Amino acid sequence: MALLFAVMLVTAAGNTAMQSVMPSIGTALGVADVWISLAYSWSALLWVA
Repeated sequence: MALLFAVMLVTAAGNTAMQSVMPSIGTALGVADVWISLAYSWSALLWVA
C-alpha cells in the first residue's frame, strides 16, 4: 500500500510541475492553448476514473 501511495504522490507531483511549464512550452512549439488544456483535462479525467 505504501508503494502505491508513493507512486501516486510522485505522479501527482510531476503532473503539477508540468502544469506550470507546459503552456509556455506549447506556445514555443506552436501548439494552441486549447490542445494543452485538453491534454490536462483528459489526464485529470483518467486520474479520477
